[in-house]
Amino acid sequence: MNIAEMFDEQARIRPKARALVDTLDGRERVFTFGELNDKAARVAALLDSQGIAAGNGIIIFHPMAAEWVQ
Repeated sequence: MNIAEMFDEQARIRPKARALVDTLDGRERVFTFGELNDKAARVAALLDSQGIAAGNGIIIFHPMAAEWVQ
């Protein structure tokens, strides 16, 4: 099992559980497994619409922060 499969399993069995907690400007932001799974599905659909398929290599340049998953 890889990390993507583990994440998908958590999104299925615990969609409302906290998956990511971040602080921005002193405010805590919480993202659930279900929310992140929905965002991932939208990104996957966007990549697919641009002709990028499973198995293609891509590079994403973005600072590691909660904004990366929004």
